Amino acid sequence: MAELKLLKREYEQQQQQQQWRAASPAVPSELDKEQQQQGEESDDVICLDDSDSEPADEQQQQQYGVQQAASKARDNEYEGDELKTIEGAAESEASVAVDAAAAAIGALEIFWTGPRSNWTPSPQEWQRYEAAMGAGIDDEVLASHQRACIDLTREVLQCMREAEWLNDEVMNFYVALMQDRDTAMRGRKGALRCHFFSTFFAKSLIKNGYKSVQRWTRLAKLNQAGQVSDNVLHLDRIIMPIHEGIHWTAAMIDLKHKRFVFFDSLMGTNRQAIAALKRWVVDEAKDKLNETWDTSDWPEFYPKDIPKQRNGCDCGVFSLLFCNRLGLGRSFDFIQDDLLVNARVKVTCELLDKRLKVSQ
Repeated sequence: MAELKLLKREYEQQQQQQQWRAASPAVPSELDKEQQQQGEESDDVICLDDSDSEPADEQQQQQYGVQQAASKARDNEYEGDELKTIEGAAESEASVAVDAAAAAIGALEIFWTGPRSNWTPSPQEWQRYEAAMGAGIDDEVLASHQRACIDLTREVLQCMREAEWLNDEVMNFYVALMQDRDTAMRGRKGALRCHFFSTFFAKSLIKNGYKSVQRWTRLAKLNQAGQVSDNVLHLDRIIMPIHEGIHWTAAMIDLKHKRFVFFDSLMGTNRQAIAALKRWVVDEAKDKLNETWDTSDWPEFYPKDIPKQRNGCDCGVFSLLFCNRLGLGRSFDFIQDDLLVNARVKVTCELLDKRLKVSQ
C-alpha cells in the first residue's frame, strides 16, 4: 500500500512539473550554464540559482503557489497515512512483544513483587545484632561455615551496620546457607532444585572465560559446595550474586524455562554478564554432558517491577534477598525501607545461626 501511494505521488509530481515547464520560461541546462560561462550569454535567458525557482510573472507565481500548496497537502496526507500504517504496525508488534514477555514472566511461576512481609526484628534479634556490632576483639570469630571454609569475625561483620557495603565474606557465607537450605528442601513437594554460585564465579567467568570455572561443577567440587545433584544443568535454577565493582546485583539461569534473568535494584542491565552465562551453559553442556545446546534463542529478562534501591549502600542486601527469594520460588516481599536496618538485623541473625529457615 505504501509503495502504491509513493508511485502515485511521484506520478502527480511529474505531471505538476510538466505543467510548470509549459507555463514557465526555459531553465538552462548544465550545458547552457557552461556555454554561459564561456561567454555565450544571452540577455533573454533567466539564470536560476540553487534555491527553489519561482516564475517572475504574477499570474504564474499565483499558479505556482496553488500547485505547491496542493502538493504539500497531498504529501501530508500520504505521509499521514503511511505514518498511521507504520505506527499501527509498531503498536501491533509492541503489543505482541508485551504479551509474549508477560507470558514468559508468568511462566516463571512467581510475580516479581508480592505482598510486603513484616521485617521488624524481635527484641532477641535486636539484642544479638547489637552484641555483634558492639565493641569487642576484631578477629573474634562469631560464625564459621566449615564446608565453605569461611569465618565471620567481628570486624568482617561490621559491614552489616546501617549504610555499609557488604563484603564477599558475608555474601558468600549467605550463599552457602542458601545451598544448605536447598539441600534440606530436596524431595519436598513443589520445592525447586537450585544451585548457588559464589560471588567469584561470575567475576572469573566474565574476565577469564569458561576454562577458569570449568572445575567448579565437577562432582567433587559440587559435593564441596553442598550440591547433592551430580550435574547443575539438570536443576531448575542456577542463582548467583554478581559484583560489578562497586555494586551488587543478581542473576538467574532458569533452566526449567530456558531463560536468563538479571536483577538490579538500581534498574540497570548487564548484558555482558548474561552473554557470558549464555556461553557458559553451552560450554558446560559440551564439557559435562557431551551435548550441543543452543542458548541463542533463550530470552533475557531485566525486570523493572522489582524492589528499587534509593541509596548507594544497600545493593548487597538487595542482592542476597533477591537470591534468597528466587531459591524459594517466592516473590520479593520487601522494599527499600525494610533494608535500611531491619533486614540487616535479620540477615545478621541468620549468619550467626548458620541457618536459613526452610519455610520462611
